[in-house]
Amino acid sequence: MEGCIVARIARVVTCVLVAALGSTSAAVAQEKRPWIADRDAWQKKDAEERAGIRAEIERAELDAVRASAKKPWRVKDSKEFLVLANCDRKYEKLATKVVDQFAAWCHEQFSDVTDEHVRRRVLTITPSESSDGITSTGYTSVDRGLRLDVDRPLIATRDKDYGNSAEQLNRVYRDVLDTYLMDKDAMLYRYMPAWLSYGLGEVTGSAYVKSKKLHFRAGDYERDELRLILRSDDVLSFRDILSLDQKTYATLNKGELSGRYQCVKAARFLIFGPGRKHKVTKTFLLDYMQAVIAAADALRKDWDPKALDQKIDGTDEEREALRKARTKLFHERRDAVTKLAFEKVCSGWTDKDWASVEKAFKKYEAK
Repeated sequence: MEGCIVARIARVVTCVLVAALGSTSAAVAQEKRPWIADRDAWQKKDAEERAGIRAEIERAELDAVRASAKKPWRVKDSKEFLVLANCDRKYEKLATKVVDQFAAWCHEQFSDVTDEHVRRRVLTITPSESSDGITSTGYTSVDRGLRLDVDRPLIATRDKDYGNSAEQLNRVYRDVLDTYLMDKDAMLYRYMPAWLSYGLGEVTGSAYVKSKKLHFRAGDYERDELRLILRSDDVLSFRDILSLDQKTYATLNKGELSGRYQCVKAARFLIFGPGRKHKVTKTFLLDYMQAVIAAADALRKDWDPKALDQKIDGTDEEREALRKARTKLFHERRDAVTKLAFEKVCSGWTDKDWASVEKAFKKYEAK
C-alpha cells in the first residue's frame, strides 16, 4: 500500500501539469513544457521572462505536492529541494543534507552554461521496506539522452545494508545532475558527446560525503583499469577522447579491459585535475557545453524534431526494429554535434597548446 503511495506522490508533479494543460496524457504534458514544445519561441523570450515562467510552474507544482501529502509523509523545504519523507528522521536529515550539497555543487560547476532558471524539485526520501522497488533511476547509459524525461522524479530509497551512510545515494546524485542539465538546456543533455556523458555519469556516481564535505574519489577499480590501459596499445590521447564518435566509443571496452575509463579520466582532469587551471583548458568545460548547445541548434533545423520521441507501436519485431532505427539516428545526430563542438572549441589551439595539454593529461592520475 505504501509503495503505491510513493509512486503516486512521485508522479504528482506531472499529474498537476496534466490537469493544468487539460490533457489526459502525462507524455503530452511533458511535451507541452514551453521550453520543449517550441524551442524557437522560447529562445526569443528574454532571460527574465523565461525565469518567471519556470518559477511560476515550479511554485504551482510544489504547492500541489504540499497539499497532497498526508501522514505519515512529512514535507519541508531544504536549501535546494522540497523534501517529502516518511523514513526515520535521522536518515531524512542525512539524505537531505548530502543531496543538497550535491545540488549546490552542480550549481557551482554548471550554472553559467546558460541563463536558464533551474527549477526547485521534489526530493522524496522513503525507507526500502515500504518503497515497493521505487527508487531514483540513476541512469548510467551513455545513450540516456534518448529519453528526454524532463520531469524525472528524485527518490532516495534507504538501503539498510548501508546503515546511515550516504554512499547509497549515488543514483539520486546522477538524477540530480541529469535534471539540472535538462533544465539548463535540453539539447545539452540529449546530445552531450559520449565521452562526456559517460565521464560525468561515472564521476557523479563516485560522489560521497566525508567530514561534511563532498568528495569525488576514483575507486580502486577505476584506477587499476586506467593503469592497465596505460600499459596497453589502447591508450587514447586527450584529443582522441574529445573526438570520439559512436563507432570508436563502442570499441573501447575490449575483453576485460574497460577502456571507457579514459573518458572518466578526461572528465576528472577538467573538473578536479590540472585541466581546470591549465591556460588552454581552464574554461574548456563551460565553452564545450555551450558549443554542444550551439551545434545542436544549428543542426536541428534539418532534423525532424519528433523523430526521437514518438511512441513506438506494433509487433515485438516492429518495435525492436524501430528502437534500433531510433538509436542509430540518435548516434548519427550526436556524432554530428560532437564534431561541430570539437571544431568550435579546439580549432584555434596551436600545436604548442595541444602538446602542453597532452603532457598534463598524460601525467594526471585520478585520485
